[in-house]
Amino acid sequence: MVLILELLLEFFWKTLPEGIVATFPSIPHSLHWLWIPTAGMFFASLVGISIYFLGFPGDLGYTVACVHELGYVPMGHAPSMIVSSQASILAGGSLGPEAPLVAICASIAGTVSMRLFGVTGRKRLRAHTLSGMACALAAFFGVPLGGSLFALEINHRLGFEYYEHAVVAVASGSTCLVVFRWLAGLAIAPIWNVTPVGGAAGGGTGAAADATGVAAEVGAELSHLGDSSAQLVVIGLAFGLLGAAVAWAFAAVHGAIGRTVGRVGLSGRDIPLSLLGGMAICVCAVLVPQSAFWYVEKAWDSGVAGL
Repeated sequence: MVLILELLLEFFWKTLPEGIVATFPSIPHSLHWLWIPTAGMFFASLVGISIYFLGFPGDLGYTVACVHELGYVPMGHAPSMIVSSQASILAGGSLGPEAPLVAICASIAGTVSMRLFGVTGRKRLRAHTLSGMACALAAFFGVPLGGSLFALEINHRLGFEYYEHAVVAVASGSTCLVVFRWLAGLAIAPIWNVTPVGGAAGGGTGAAADATGVAAEVGAELSHLGDSSAQLVVIGLAFGLLGAAVAWAFAAVHGAIGRTVGRVGLSGRDIPLSLLGGMAICVCAVLVPQSAFWYVEKAWDSGVAGL
C-alpha cells in the first residue's frame, strides 16, 4: 500500500505536471500553482465517490470498537478504506497512512485467522488482530518494539489493556519488520544515529552505505549537543504542555465541525463533504505548500509549488 502510494505521488505530483508543462510550454509559470487545486479537488471527489459506492471505510474509533467487542475488524470496510485513504493523501491531506494501515492489517489478520485457521474464540481472534496491527506499525515506523506496543496502546481505554498479547504482538511486529526490510532491500539499522561524525562507522555498499551516510550527516548535526540540565527539562515540559494544548484545540475544532455538519444537514452526504474538505485542504496547500507534506517535495521539484 505504501509503495503504491509513493508511485502515485511521484506520478501525479511530479511526472504528470512536468509532462503537461513540457507538452504545453506556453502555460505561464505564474499559473503552475493551479495544478494543486485541480489535482486536489479531483482526488477529493474520488474520496466521496469511493465512500458512496463502497460504503463507510471505518476510522480508528471503529477499529478500536471492533477489537473490543468482536475481537476482529470486518473485512468489508477494507476496500473503501484502501481507496479513500489513498485518494485523501493524494489530494494533499496531511494525515498519513498509519491509521488506514492499522485498520487494513487488522482486517486481514482477523480474516486469515477465521477463514484459514478456523479460529472462533474472541480472545484468540483478538490476539491475531492485534498482531496484524503490530505488524503494520512496526514495519511502517521501522521500530519493532515501539510500533508493536503502539498498536496495543491504541486500544487502551482504561489503563493498560490486553497486556497478555504483548509478547505475541512484539514477535509479530519484529518478524514483519525483518521481512519488509529484506524485501525492500533496506538495512536493519537505526533510523537516527546521534553518534558524533567522528565516531560514525564508514564503508559498506548499497543500503548499508546509505544508512551510514545518514548516520554521519545526523551525527554531524548533533555533535554540538552537550549534557542536559534541569532548565532544559523544564523547557521540554513547557513544550509538552504546549503540544497538549494544541491537541486539545484540534479536538475541540474537530468536534465543532462535526456538530456544524449535522446542523446544516450534510451528515451522511459523502460527496459534498469530501468536496468541502478538499477545498479547505487545497486552500491550505496553495497558501502553505508545506502543509501538504506528503507531496510537497515532489511538487517543489516539478515547479507546481514553486511560487
